[in-house]
Amino acid sequence: MVAALHASLAEGAAVVLVTAVETRGTPPCRTGQKLLLGTGGALAGTLGCSELDAAAANHAGVALDSGADGLFWLPHPDGDVHVYVEPFVTPACLVVLSATPVAAHLVRWAGELGWETVLVEPDPGRVTDAVRASAGSVVAALPPRQLGARDAIVATDHDAPSLADLLSRGLDSGAGYVGLMGSRRHVAAHLAALEASGLDDDALARLETPVGLDLGGQSAPEIALAILAGLVAWRHGRAGGRLAGQARTRP
Repeated sequence: MVAALHASLAEGAAVVLVTAVETRGTPPCRTGQKLLLGTGGALAGTLGCSELDAAAANHAGVALDSGADGLFWLPHPDGDVHVYVEPFVTPACLVVLSATPVAAHLVRWAGELGWETVLVEPDPGRVTDAVRASAGSVVAALPPRQLGARDAIVATDHDAPSLADLLSRGLDSGAGYVGLMGSRRHVAAHLAALEASGLDDDALARLETPVGLDLGGQSAPEIALAILAGLVAWRHGRAGGRLAGQARTRP
């Protein structure tokens, strides 16, 4: 069980460990039995029967979404089982393409908001000491590991070489969010190149461009804030509008 848990975490998978801590009656489960669950179902162990394992899986989904552990009773015809549900959720990954002034703010602030940050920049001369210190890691190419639905990729330089290829690989990486910074005029050529490469309409529709919320800012920090605000809204399934019922303007 420990080996399976460590292997899952090493792969970046989100898992839940369910441990029986108490029983009532005579359920087919002993105190101390464990079940390891992933997003696709059971990975290792059992609580004694398929009925208890299925009941635990219902709580595991909630635990993965909330990131919170808890104690729950699982019902069974022969008796109930008190279980401790413990999620192990690796940080979501934000991959930022190109070492731009916007990227410098993105990797710093995203790290403070709990993202694992990866800056992709093939030219080491563009990577300042401050950016290198802020980013979780700096690499010359897209990470080889498969990304997941909680992960995001944002391209911050519409003039970057081979950008269309990078975006195509990003859309194929499994990342839940892929965004491209720039106006429609600046990114039109890249969109045309993606379409010419044979990328289907569903994949193209997943590309967010322009990226971020419409905050009206023009400076690098303001643009980074708009992008990050959009990512936070996406992470929580929100549209990103104003909380106030009526928009206000400065006097």
